[in-house]
Amino acid sequence: RGRLREALGAYDAVLSVGAPVFRQYPYEEGPLVRTGTRLALVTDDPDEAYRAPAGLAVVARLPTFCAALAEAAGADERPSAPARA
Repeated sequence: RGRLREALGAYDAVLSVGAPVFRQYPYEEGPLVRTGTRLALVTDDPDEAYRAPAGLAVVARLPTFCAALAEAAGADERPSAPARA
């Protein structure tokens, strides 16, 4: 959990879409993320939503959710990254 807190320490919100999130084996004491970081999960598996340690868990069809999220976010005005060789 310490490594997870360190990796996500700079973020105030973490969204996981379509992945079993924040499973910890073996179990380690302490919070998953620093105080104030909000966790959200979007999954098509009601059981995963139930057991996830996220503050918000949404059950949805993933392609539909992702399309709606992209539309709500709008176009990215930044220039495209150069092509990789």
